[in-house]
Formats: sequence, C-alpha cells, structure tokens
Amino acid sequence: MTSSNVMQENDIEKIFDKIAEVSVRSLLYEASSYPKPGLVTPLSSGPHANYMDFFSFIDSSVFLYKYFRNLARVGFEEKNPEKCFEIARNLGKKAEIGMVRLVNANTQKGLIFLLGIGSLATSFCLSNGISFDKISETIKKMTYMNLESEFGEILIKARNGENLTAGEKLFVKFGLKGIRGEAQSGLKTVFQESLPYYQGLETKNKNEKLVNTLLFLMTIVDDTTSFYYHDDISIIEYIKKRAEKALKLGGASTKSGLEELEKMSKDFTEKGIRTGGSADLLAVTCFFDLVWSEIYKNDVI
Repeated sequence: MTSSNVMQENDIEKIFDKIAEVSVRSLLYEASSYPKPGLVTPLSSGPHANYMDFFSFIDSSVFLYKYFRNLARVGFEEKNPEKCFEIARNLGKKAEIGMVRLVNANTQKGLIFLLGIGSLATSFCLSNGISFDKISETIKKMTYMNLESEFGEILIKARNGENLTAGEKLFVKFGLKGIRGEAQSGLKTVFQESLPYYQGLETKNKNEKLVNTLLFLMTIVDDTTSFYYHDDISIIEYIKKRAEKALKLGGASTKSGLEELEKMSKDFTEKGIRTGGSADLLAVTCFFDLVWSEIYKNDVI
C-alpha cells in the first residue's frame, strides 16, 4: 500500500468522523434549545417528566455517534441505494435497542430513522460525486420502494383485523404517512421548507433560530406524535394554530413571542401534547445546514 493510498483512506475515515460529528451536534442543538412546547429542554421535561429529561438526550446523543459513523461507512461503500437503506434499517433497530437500554426511554427513536437516513445519503452522495441539491432525490431512491412495500403490509394487517400501532392507524384512517412519508418524499419538508427558512433567518442568536424554525415546522407539519397518547386527530390542528400565533408574535425573538411560548409550553405539558415529529425535523434541518456549510461548501472530499 502506497502512502498515497494511506492518505486517501485516512481522508475517507475523516469523512465518517465528520458526518457522525454533525449528526450528534444536530441532536444536541435541538435538545438544547428552549422554550419548546411539548418537548424536553434544559429547563424542563415538559410532558415527558415521568421518564426522560435533558440529560437523557445528552446520553443518547453521545451513544448514537458510533451508529451514525457506521451508517456513513455503509453509505460510502455500498453502491446500491436500496441495499444501503436495507442495511441501515437493521443497524437502526440495534441502535434503538442499545439506546433504550442506556436511558430507559425512546428519546431519539425518530432520529435514529430520519437522521440515520440523512447520514447514509450524505455519505453515499459524497462517495459517488453527487451534489448537495441531489441528496433529496437520492433519499427517495433509497427509501421509496422499501417503504411503499411497508405501507402495503400495513393495509393487509388492517384488513386482517391485526393490531396496529398509532402511526399505522393514522395511515389507514387518514392517509397520514408520518415519519415514513417524510423519508419517502426525500425529506421534502426539510429541503423545500425548513432548511431555506432556517438559513434565511437573519438573527445570529442560535437559540432564536432553532426555536423559530421549530415553530415554523409546527405550522406546516402534521405532527402525529401526540396521537399515540390521545387518539385525537384534532390535536394536529391545535398545535398548528398555537404555533402560528407564537410565530406571528415573533417567536423566540420578541418578548411577546416568548411569553406566548411559555403559555404554550404550560398548556402542552398540562394536556400531554407532544411535538416530537417537528423536533425531529428541526434536528434534520440543522444536520443538512451543517452538511452544506462544513462539508460540501468547504469541499471536504
């Protein structure tokens, strides 16, 4: 092996390190921001007080570093996009088991899936010389047929009278695809909505950017997280209306916006309303902002 080859291999390993690093930073950015109605923050566990807190998120975020790094390796080495996703699903199941064992809660189950796909697709695109603006299309190729098959299986289960999860019930009854639909669309909500919004905010205050982007996501996302606990579809529209009001008042950037956010947080905690779907998409938004600014823009590979 020549020194040139050694250097190339070292460079590739640095790519895996970088993807894992920005993945974990994205998890921690989301967890650290406040106030966040329906979510855990450094100051409150919100509606999750009985089983998780901010330190749970720190522990699980650090634990997931190796998982994201492994996915980066898979994405870089596997040339078939659908095969990439199949391997990633198996790694994700193992990561979820390990995370729950560590913190005794599904702190970042959704992000094991969504941010896992982000890490996988980013590395795949870097390996194959695919530009940043084609990552969404790559995610579609990776996930579409596999997830379409899963939706078919859910319909068969429903026809057979089998027990369905909360998310499966929403799909059968209302056609809401939830987290699977986000992946199947190529993370359309992130690439077409929240990422441009996040990058377009003029404030240099990171917390303001994070909270206001979260509120923006709440206004456009059918956040089905609370359905598991309430079995009430009207909660989705309630979340949107409350977020719209807070955002119109300036969100985290104004005194009146912050006051409304505090009212929302108290209300959501009392009602047990959770907004984990929007929070997951916020973390994915942060991830791709970092992928662009610290990997693609700087021509790391």
